[in-house]
Amino acid sequence: MKKFFRIILFTVLCFAAVAFSFLAYAARVTAGVYFDESKLVSAPFGTEYFDVTGEKIEFTGGKERENVELNDLPQFVKYAFVAVEDKRFYSHHGVDYRRIAGAAIKNLKRRSFSEGASTISQQLIKNTHLSNEKTIKRKLKEIKLTRQLERRYTKNEILEIYLNTIYFGEGAYGIQSAAKTYFGKRAENLSVGESAMLAAVIKAPATYSPFAHAEKAADRRNLVLKLMREQNYLTEHEYEEAVNSPLPTKGQTTATDNAAYMNCALREAEEILGNIPLGFYGTYDIYTYFDPRINSLLQAEISDASLPYDYCGLVTDNATRGIAAAASDAGFMKRCPASTVKPWLVYAPAIYENEITLATKILDEKTNFNGFYPCNNRDEYHGYVSVKEAISKSLNVPAVKVCNCIGIEKIKSYAEKMNVKAEGGLGIALGAIDGGMTLKEICDCYSVFSCGGKFCEGKFIKRIAAKNGKVVYEHTPAPVSVFDEATAYTVNDALKDCAKSGTAKKLGNKNLNLYAKTGTNGNSKGNFDAYTVSFSPEYTLGIWLGNADNSPMPNTVSGGTYPAIISSEIWKTLGEIRKNTDFAKPFNVTEVTLDKKSYDDDHTLFSGDDGETFIFINGTEPKPVERQFTNKISNITQRCENGVYCLSFDIEGYDGAGLYRKAGDKETEFGDFTGEKCEFTCPIRQNEEYIFLIYPYTVRNGKKEYADVIELPKIKYKEDKKIKPPTGEWWLDE
Repeated sequence: MKKFFRIILFTVLCFAAVAFSFLAYAARVTAGVYFDESKLVSAPFGTEYFDVTGEKIEFTGGKERENVELNDLPQFVKYAFVAVEDKRFYSHHGVDYRRIAGAAIKNLKRRSFSEGASTISQQLIKNTHLSNEKTIKRKLKEIKLTRQLERRYTKNEILEIYLNTIYFGEGAYGIQSAAKTYFGKRAENLSVGESAMLAAVIKAPATYSPFAHAEKAADRRNLVLKLMREQNYLTEHEYEEAVNSPLPTKGQTTATDNAAYMNCALREAEEILGNIPLGFYGTYDIYTYFDPRINSLLQAEISDASLPYDYCGLVTDNATRGIAAAASDAGFMKRCPASTVKPWLVYAPAIYENEITLATKILDEKTNFNGFYPCNNRDEYHGYVSVKEAISKSLNVPAVKVCNCIGIEKIKSYAEKMNVKAEGGLGIALGAIDGGMTLKEICDCYSVFSCGGKFCEGKFIKRIAAKNGKVVYEHTPAPVSVFDEATAYTVNDALKDCAKSGTAKKLGNKNLNLYAKTGTNGNSKGNFDAYTVSFSPEYTLGIWLGNADNSPMPNTVSGGTYPAIISSEIWKTLGEIRKNTDFAKPFNVTEVTLDKKSYDDDHTLFSGDDGETFIFINGTEPKPVERQFTNKISNITQRCENGVYCLSFDIEGYDGAGLYRKAGDKETEFGDFTGEKCEFTCPIRQNEEYIFLIYPYTVRNGKKEYADVIELPKIKYKEDKKIKPPTGEWWLDE
């Protein structure tokens, strides 16, 4: 028994020692940490943004902060935040120890600090007084300051300050600004569903943005509504009505020239910093790739077009992979990328896999792919076309045939390297990608052509530094090898044709080295998406036109019309801002002129000097080979009539035949005949023998190659003499 009590005493003493040590440690690390009421009152959001030259960016975007009193908000607004962030908010004293214990157990199991347990009061202290590091020291400071906060303020006062300072994404600080940003209304007029969405988004504004990730935003909002229902803040009818309410699809604030760019930069910064609430109390200086000249140019040219459609525009500096400009009145939504996918999703993989070359001919005709009937524009088909022509003219059937040839799975594997999840069937060759793509994602994929076969994502943020000068993030391009340089150069040759004479010919800047691809998604009733993506070694420019509500535009608005015209005007200035160059030709690429006859007649690739010239990757170029023709000279007839020699013969397979006359050892050329049926006449002397020779030939590399000579039978012309009757009575017997 005494032994048992000694064990109990020893355990209690050990626990007391640990507790005393912990309290001593806590007292030491929190010494000098005091609650500062002024930080709650002033609550400045001083994160500053700088452009590519280092100049400060003046940006509000209609998101100026405005405080709102809690009593002016509907009751369900505060309940939405309490339900999801801190359900015991009104019963604990700032720290929810039950919740901390549960989170600690989960973190021990995971061996990480992934599970948080912060109350609304703790979040407010962390955001106004402390850093976002996940350490025991910071947590102890947070608890001490939270208890001081709770002694000085009522629960409703704390919740009011919290709602007026928290970051909601899209550059909106405080619930009043958030209500205007997402719903175009004041916070006092929020509905149940809208309140739940705002409570949902604060966990991770970049992840749960309804503009960028609608499905995730809906799931998170519905979770908030479910918690509100379970905690008896909503009736069943209110819950059902809110769950079925729509999410916002377009920002409601008045756009400024840099608003689209800054919204994207804000979202990217949130993702970089793990959704840390940006803008709290001057935490960071954020340096972007924003170029005011290019951004103003982009915005002005789109505005000058005065088109009654929604738009997106993007300019990326290919050297830094920094996004220099962005313009949009509808956000950067995921849409059908249409034919913009063909070069990087279909043709580049097929060329890289040595399945095709630019010269490969494909039969463009109405084709049934197990029930899938892709149609060309206007349902027009062109017979046998080269891959180069198919890319330049954006023909649909050849693209699907190539996709079918190399296989969907291989296509998907290349897409994954470019951060594209290409789910679907053969329709992906025409842009039918589940979920769609943003304009930025499309432009990023074209980096494989501007960066020598390497995929390199474009970024808005160049560098993030704390106010003490410590750099916490630096953008370093991280290219991923997808194709080789030769493949990129080869496809670029077709895209250059597209910009000059193909579907993007309205780019029109003949003095610039430009490469382009258009894309149009629509049907006979109208077009829903129209793209032109164009690039040079210096910049990549993407323009999209459409309607955010997916209503159709006229069929006259296609990728090759207004987006290309707008792009043309922008390139006029881009070509002046930075000297336009061209891509260097790789060592393992060669130009080969084809043999015209074999290419035109049999669609086969032989080298020659009278056909088209194409780019080939070394090892795929055509070689001169013997033609497999049925060559013969037939139906030969010759005769003499009244001193005139007549010859006729047919040519099959050969390119032509030479005709010679032989007299003794001397041969005299009498003509060169081409075509299928040949006829020849000439005068001849009487009583002389003639031998005519036919020399059939084929033309290879510009030279005649003769086959065996055909020697015709001798022919001699004798003049017929009239027989004179004998004199006398010749009929009598002598």
